[in-house]
Amino acid sequence: MQRLHENPGLARRLRVAGEVLEIAPTSIVALLVVASCACAGLVVLWWTARPAQAPAGPPVGLVATPPAPSDAPSAAPPDRVVVHVSGAVATPGVRTLPADARVDDAVRAAGGASRSARTDQLNLARPLRDGEQIHVPTASEVAEGAATAVGDGAGTTGAGPAGPVNLNRATVVQLDELPNVGPVLAERIIAYREANGGFRDVSELQQVSGIGEKTYAELEPLVTV
Repeated sequence: MQRLHENPGLARRLRVAGEVLEIAPTSIVALLVVASCACAGLVVLWWTARPAQAPAGPPVGLVATPPAPSDAPSAAPPDRVVVHVSGAVATPGVRTLPADARVDDAVRAAGGASRSARTDQLNLARPLRDGEQIHVPTASEVAEGAATAVGDGAGTTGAGPAGPVNLNRATVVQLDELPNVGPVLAERIIAYREANGGFRDVSELQQVSGIGEKTYAELEPLVTV
């Protein structure tokens, strides 16, 4: 009210406004004061009610939780192979060799071939395969097979060998004794044996070119692995 007396112009405008609105000048001042207080209260209420901002940084879950280990198998090829060396070698047994080793390396790892060995029956340059057996035949084994063939007439239509022929150890001569197996088919059987690391089952004979269902049916009871 003191300011109204000090400012005649403001007092005049309030009187004019009061006459127009039929409101006393003092009432207008009171309304302005109330409106100012209400606005100030709203500002204070908004400021105190606004949500607090979380501190910047990575999510806690990503920092505290370690990544799960991967179960994917390694794609790297094995660097070792395990083979069984038997027959005419110094120390037969299981040997572990580098993955790029050859049959000759396996024979050397078993102490080398003995004096009675016939390594010419093997492909010494063939790469090894994990889990295979390498049998080094003796001269007597080879001679026995040849003598049996001669004694039986050395034909492909004879009665065949007295006992089952081991597909992983038989020579060309021994395989030639089997019914319907000539020298050419015997060579194919040995070539398959060397290329696949030996026979794991008699049924693999059906994978050899030239052995059909009829021939396999005749050979199955006469061979073993």
